[in-house]
Amino acid sequence: MTGIEIRNALVAWFSLASGAPVIWMHQNSPRPARPYIGLQVTGNDQIGFPYEGPVDGITGIRDLSFDEEFTLSLTIYGSQGSYPGDISKSLRNKLRRESTRQAFFDAGFCYVEPLMIQDIPSLLSPEFEPRAAMALLFRTNSQEPDEVGVIETAVIEVEFHNVFQGVYLSFTDQSLMIFADGAFFLLSDGSPQRTPILTATITVTGAA
Repeated sequence: MTGIEIRNALVAWFSLASGAPVIWMHQNSPRPARPYIGLQVTGNDQIGFPYEGPVDGITGIRDLSFDEEFTLSLTIYGSQGSYPGDISKSLRNKLRRESTRQAFFDAGFCYVEPLMIQDIPSLLSPEFEPRAAMALLFRTNSQEPDEVGVIETAVIEVEFHNVFQGVYLSFTDQSLMIFADGAFFLLSDGSPQRTPILTATITVTGAA
């Protein structure tokens, strides 16, 4: 899911849930009528290492899947004499609904938890403007292709000194077991794929 798609989904949900205009911060346009909500993504981080998908044996491409976490800052601008913290608390309650979590999941991201609601009135001469701020934690996922490539031919030379001792090689999505008599088997071992080997030339030497 792209950043624009996530932003559009967030604006749509907060507009419907609050009944107030929702904008992204730092826009060059007149302010909406109060109360209104301003959104801003204040941080984005990756969680752990990416998941490495299987390598395509023809193209040599695999998909990397990245888990990401972002913080959404939400500021509610209230009219004189109002308490925008009430809107914040109402939104926080609605965010905990299972239907809300499902809606975000269907849109390609998930809501994790709310952080503290803060009362932050600002002085706009000659009066204070009521404001409330809240941070929300979300998680999403992104994917990038990784051109690993393929090895068309691999030459493997193995020397044996004991007929009962096999050699176990793991170099692709399958494992290769070689014995002294030259027999070998392809075994599925579920290990992470690296560069696929399409064909292998195997030379076995040594005596029992």
